[in-house]
Amino acid sequence: MKDLFLLLTPRILGVKNVIARSDSPGRRRLLLIAPLAAGFCGLMFVFSCRVLGYFRSAEEIGDLLSRHLLFMVLLTFFGLLVFSHIIASLSNLYLSRDLELCHSLPVSIEELFLSRAAYTVMDGSWMLVLFGLPVYMAYGYVYRPGWAFYAALVHLNLAMILIAGGAGILLTMVLVYIFPARRTRDIIFLLSVVMVVALYLLFRMLRPERLVNPDAFLSVAQYLGALGAPQSPYLPTSWIGN
Repeated sequence: MKDLFLLLTPRILGVKNVIARSDSPGRRRLLLIAPLAAGFCGLMFVFSCRVLGYFRSAEEIGDLLSRHLLFMVLLTFFGLLVFSHIIASLSNLYLSRDLELCHSLPVSIEELFLSRAAYTVMDGSWMLVLFGLPVYMAYGYVYRPGWAFYAALVHLNLAMILIAGGAGILLTMVLVYIFPARRTRDIIFLLSVVMVVALYLLFRMLRPERLVNPDAFLSVAQYLGALGAPQSPYLPTSWIGN
């Protein structure tokens, strides 16, 4: 564990220096990006509150609509997390410039891998905070669920991040085993295009506009069945949503 902490120290010191040094390029970039990120989160929060408020105003099915939307959001987040961890693990495990130096150090390969896996989780999970926190806070603002909801957000999303991180690292290792690491970067770029198209097709297949148009279904049973479309007992997003 001592060697693992030493391997993690450079990243910790790098973040500390970015925050402490006023003349560092990283801090200037942070000061530039922070207002944009805050504005984006604010817009996401307002938009999510308006959507949830509209759903809640629907009699009898309003809560079902909000639940269905939560499953869709979680499914999208999980897919993006897996892909983000694939990109981050390729860089940290195979293409990082300091890998040759790290492998020459008197540390075990297991601790070196754990340190790189920790880097991957940190690099690949920031988007959940940026995109997910405003949506979760909107649910808390509209439904007032109590402190247990916010406590559950921490460990449930941490579990989703670790599952997505493990899946992303495993997929990257399989790809690098089949293709050279430099070639894998080009393949992942192609996969990113496929991922965007797949997310769009998934979104269209779910047809979220049907949620506010029950008349499009022939029966109440058919409509309620469509509300359960994004759920699967094998997906961690379903466990979190439930």
